[in-house]
Amino acid sequence: MNFTLPQMTSTLKTTFATLRYPNYRAYLIGFMISVCGLWAHLTAAGFLVYDLTGSATYLGYFGFAQGFAFILLALLSGVIADRVPRRKMLIFTQFGMMIEAAVLAVLTFSGTIQAWQVIGLTFILGIIRALDSPNRLAFISELVEPEDLSNAIPLHSTFLNSAAIIGPIVAGLLYTLIGPGWVFLFDAVTYIAFIIPLMRMRTTHEQDHLQKHHSAALREMKDGLSYAFSNSIIRLLLLSLLLYNIFGLSVRNLTPAWASNVLLGGAQTNSWLLAGVGVGAVVAALVIASMSYKRVRGKLRLFGGFAYATSLITLFFFRWQSISILMFVLMGTASMMIANNTLGIIQTCVSEQVRGRVTGIFTMMFMGGSTIGSLLVGYLADNIGETHTVLICGLVLLTLTLYLMFNKRELVSLG
Repeated sequence: MNFTLPQMTSTLKTTFATLRYPNYRAYLIGFMISVCGLWAHLTAAGFLVYDLTGSATYLGYFGFAQGFAFILLALLSGVIADRVPRRKMLIFTQFGMMIEAAVLAVLTFSGTIQAWQVIGLTFILGIIRALDSPNRLAFISELVEPEDLSNAIPLHSTFLNSAAIIGPIVAGLLYTLIGPGWVFLFDAVTYIAFIIPLMRMRTTHEQDHLQKHHSAALREMKDGLSYAFSNSIIRLLLLSLLLYNIFGLSVRNLTPAWASNVLLGGAQTNSWLLAGVGVGAVVAALVIASMSYKRVRGKLRLFGGFAYATSLITLFFFRWQSISILMFVLMGTASMMIANNTLGIIQTCVSEQVRGRVTGIFTMMFMGGSTIGSLLVGYLADNIGETHTVLICGLVLLTLTLYLMFNKRELVSLG
């Protein structure tokens, strides 16, 4: 199909429509830089744990440490996101993540770093991120008009996953050339680029939180859960997201073991695989953004399920580095198709009064699935091997996708 220049221009305008908002533009640039540091941090920390232990089970502990706080705190974080000025909360969490990265850098430079310290600090980072994530996702609604949310969310994911390409590559280079401590120091510095524009930014919604009347936090958590799970579509979206992440997203935590044991590589191979995930996610996010005003999100979500299953099954049969990188690209595409379209559908059908709480439930399901799955895949990898573990996960995802396709047709038709 041939595209004319006006058609291409129109597509680009649609894809990047929400960049016309100055606050959103400043937010995205600072956010991308800080997440680049975060991805570098997580990439280096995971490989450092494997370097120190040589155990896939410890990679499972590392993945669990990242996500367990989301299970504990995501609902409360959602309540907080509906109660406090979101911009100020974001500044607080960025400072917290900066301090955690700096502590990890100091321990690594001192030569006393141990796996349990990396995992413990990763758990602390997880607590801060659990407070940050629902608040950040809900904050998007303060930066653009409601009719532009369907474009702002995938564009946000585009910038996030662009950082997910750069961050692991930076981590691989720094880790190999000068050591992991410099990766953690790099991460600490990048938060400044996000904190400064947040401190200068003002939104028209900031005073709304101070004027609202709030009931008890537990009551609001209960109301949020009731709101989300009484809606059959939202309930089905959230539960299927949980399963996709138990058997899909969690496999990424095996990347250091896959790079070392299956591909016989090292930190650089690990970085290329994770960067591949970012490439796939960026491609998917741009596709979703370009189609954000069309009613195809249900179909894209289903396609993501098939793509995820295909990537894992292919990894089992073809154990070459080039094929592995391509399949990690496909994994990134699939994950974005599932998660972004789930969030997009939910964000456009919830009321503003419960937006923070519902995004908190989304975050809990998203990270909770990966957390539970991390322990499962880590245990399986140490007992039956990485290759058979990804095959089992791929077959489970294929079964789940076929079930949704033939038994839950209402999901496929969602716009």
